[in-house]
Amino acid sequence: AQIAEALAKAGLHTEAETTARSIPDQFMQSMALADVTRELTSAGLFDRAENVALSIVDDDMKVQALSGLIQALATADQHEHATRIAFEAQNTTRITARSLPDLTRAFISVGDMRSARRLVALPLAASNLTVSLPLLALLEPGTLAAVSNLLQRRYSKPIDHT
Repeated sequence: AQIAEALAKAGLHTEAETTARSIPDQFMQSMALADVTRELTSAGLFDRAENVALSIVDDDMKVQALSGLIQALATADQHEHATRIAFEAQNTTRITARSLPDLTRAFISVGDMRSARRLVALPLAASNLTVSLPLLALLEPGTLAAVSNLLQRRYSKPIDHT
């Protein structure tokens, strides 16, 4: 994986991708392909980065790689392309607690707050505050303070000093 990353950083993208794909362990291969995707994105080779990222087997790594690409596309004012990839990532990968923040950030970067809110609603519906509260802070910074105050009022007990 480190060799593929070094090749990609040196601008040897084809060699980096070939090296990454030759790694037999799927997780390590996914990590290496995510590194190659990151370097392709940095080089502005967005279409090639998309193809490499979509080939990543590990869903968390795939979403992480696509999220970086989506944010770069949004920065480059390629919002339609970024939005299409964000929806493709949402519809073709298993979203986990690990990948949810990356995908939420991707939707925020393309200005699709509605989709970002829908993603945040998933762990909220399951009462998974560990996942949902940091995501709420991304979407609505004031919401986190309000939730914190509410929880503090609800669960704090006066201290009996007698």
